[in-house]
Amino acid sequence: MASAFGDTMNSSLENALNIGAGKANSAVTTMNNGLNAVIAGGGQIRADTNSMRGQAQLVNTQANSVNMTADELAALATTLTPYANKLGGYGDELSALATSLTEQANDKFGQADALVNMDPNASGLAGEYLKHYASLSPERYVSRAGSDAQASAENALAQNQRALARRGVSVGSGAGLGMRQQYARMLAELTSSAKTKAWDEGNKAQGAFLSTMTGAAKTFYDMGSQGTSQAISAMGQAGDMQKGAANVIATQGGLIKDAGSLRATAGTLFSNAASIFGSAAGIENNYLNTLEGAYKDLSSAYTSAAKYYLDAAATEVSANNGSGARGSGGVTVTNAPADDWMNWKGTGHSETWNKNNNPDYWTLANNGAAA
Repeated sequence: MASAFGDTMNSSLENALNIGAGKANSAVTTMNNGLNAVIAGGGQIRADTNSMRGQAQLVNTQANSVNMTADELAALATTLTPYANKLGGYGDELSALATSLTEQANDKFGQADALVNMDPNASGLAGEYLKHYASLSPERYVSRAGSDAQASAENALAQNQRALARRGVSVGSGAGLGMRQQYARMLAELTSSAKTKAWDEGNKAQGAFLSTMTGAAKTFYDMGSQGTSQAISAMGQAGDMQKGAANVIATQGGLIKDAGSLRATAGTLFSNAASIFGSAAGIENNYLNTLEGAYKDLSSAYTSAAKYYLDAAATEVSANNGSGARGSGGVTVTNAPADDWMNWKGTGHSETWNKNNNPDYWTLANNGAAA
């Protein structure tokens, strides 16, 4: 009878067992090679993940540096506060000075206006100028000159009367009457002349003092103009100081904003570093899963090979014992496929015999090969 794997039943069984053993060993070798390839790749994976962790450390370092820079900017912003306060204080002082200069300038303008308008209610230096001007009035000169002429004439009359009396002339005599008439004419002429001269002197004095008052008024106007210019300059400088204080505050705000941006950047860097660490861990975890799968595959290959050798041994023992053989008691293998040759169907025995005598029956039954 022709056998599937050899000229005789035993050679066919031996060849079949050798084929199965080769395939089992080949499967173990293949799985072992796969495991070695996975292990070899693990070195590169670990090198890559270590590099990733190094890069993550660099990112973390950079993030810490950015955070430190943000802290420095925030601290710098705080140090600018005294400068802003000083500039603001200078601005307030200059503003107060400008107000004071403006008030002084207005006072000088008021003095000048009082002189120009001859204000009788003027006070201060302008009032003193106007009082002096009033004292130079021609009317006062005339009044004083009239009084002086009257006193002079009366003095002359008294002297003449005393002279007549010494000569024995009566005051009521014709000589005395003539003297009094002469006194009246002299007094009228003297008074008229004195008043005219006094008017001219008073008018001249007032005219001269008007020039002085005009110069004083100009001086007051100039002082007011100068004070106004100084006030305007002080006000402008006050504005510059306040603007400088505002710029310092704006700079503080910019520094704080920049610090916030840097902290946001640092947060992004920390997040990136964490992501890199996570990616490295994920890669290694995937590798470990792959390695675990390779070990499982190799273990399965070894388990299958061990099972094969166990089944092959049982088959060979059964064949050599010739139990339940058809005809001469031998075992006939009829074209069983390579992966099914050890199945009981290839031995010529019945299913009941296989169940009762095959020590691997239940193992085969659990693997789906016993039926």
